[in-house]
Amino acid sequence: MNKTLKTFLILAALNILLAIIGVVTGADGFALLILLTLSIIISVLIIVGVFITQTRKKYLEKDHAGRKKARKMGIIIVISTLIVLAIGWTMLSFKSGYKIPESDKHKDWSYFPEGSNPNVSIQPLDSMYIYNLAGIEGTEYYPVQFTKDSIEFYDSNIGGQVLFGIMDREGNLKASYDKTVSAYIDGDLIIVIPATYGDEAPPTVCDVYNIKTLELRKEPINLITLPENYDSYSGPYSSEGGKERYIEKYRTPFFENLEGVKSFEEKPIYPASDKNRGYGLYKDKQGKLYQTHGYNDSYSLDILSPQCNSYTLPVSDFAVKTKTRNIKEAETPIIYKNNLNSGVSIAYGSPNGGHDGIYFNYYQTWLMYYTIIIGNTTTSFKVEGGEKDWPYIRFYQLNDVKNDKDTLYFIAESKIWKVHKK
Repeated sequence: MNKTLKTFLILAALNILLAIIGVVTGADGFALLILLTLSIIISVLIIVGVFITQTRKKYLEKDHAGRKKARKMGIIIVISTLIVLAIGWTMLSFKSGYKIPESDKHKDWSYFPEGSNPNVSIQPLDSMYIYNLAGIEGTEYYPVQFTKDSIEFYDSNIGGQVLFGIMDREGNLKASYDKTVSAYIDGDLIIVIPATYGDEAPPTVCDVYNIKTLELRKEPINLITLPENYDSYSGPYSSEGGKERYIEKYRTPFFENLEGVKSFEEKPIYPASDKNRGYGLYKDKQGKLYQTHGYNDSYSLDILSPQCNSYTLPVSDFAVKTKTRNIKEAETPIIYKNNLNSGVSIAYGSPNGGHDGIYFNYYQTWLMYYTIIIGNTTTSFKVEGGEKDWPYIRFYQLNDVKNDKDTLYFIAESKIWKVHKK
């Protein structure tokens, strides 16, 4: 038997035996994988070494003509192997998601925030860093969650405080709170309630703003008093039909007409976000505001007022907008480059679908082209993205501009940007 083949069979048997022993003894999966990987690498190196030694020995035993023929055959084998490997790698790459990149359409354009027009200024306002913002139709103002400290904003380990305010279309705060509050949106009304913790007494009044006029008034917060808590696991309502008896006994027109008030989220809602929310504030038909005594009352209220159980949040425009009235897509996005994602996965939730094993795939970086238009003046730039029509930087325009002398304000990269002709 050929010595190289014999070595291969012996090492293959040893590796298989090693895997069987590891499985039978219940060895740690990660440790066994590392051990097998090292064993296979060493085995391959040994086989290659034996093959080279045997080939050299046979080569030296040949005469001049035989050696010349062997060299030619070796060159043919090497070239053929390289061609086969190149074809195999190409086929594997395309099967794993590789796509042919395109040439940059505007190599002279810079990346945001550098514009193509030197006569146009694009500058950030460093006074605010935006977590979330909501646009309400028919108003010049925006409720906004923000911080004024860039270090707190970008370093979550610091645990910076998220503040609430009402902002105009040029990034100026018209109302703000220096302590944590809960904010709710009810049509044209913005309701602001101080946050309480631990044994602190719940707030009895709140601030109510008319978002169109910024008129502020104080409103009392009434507590919802439940006649008796519903408990589905014990007590008189635990038996079959207990829920119906509880409803029949305690549901009144007040509970039937109660409405929930939606909260203003601290962070925007993306397409893949959990969109289900529970109410923390309620109102009756007269507009009076209510809260429960505590969390333990929430389930009972859900039974008596099922319309106040929960609601589904829409995806935030602030999170997904990529084009605005004055920031237009200048060209069709292109695939700019391919990125290889490969490795060995052990942990849960791995990139290859949550299973242990080797993963190998490509994902693309797209290049997008945008132009800012202010009257007859324009400036253009590039932005990268993970998918077509999904740039890493998204734009939310705050104000309207029509002529060259106007100044455009928009939000990108969680900062407010000011754009105007120099």
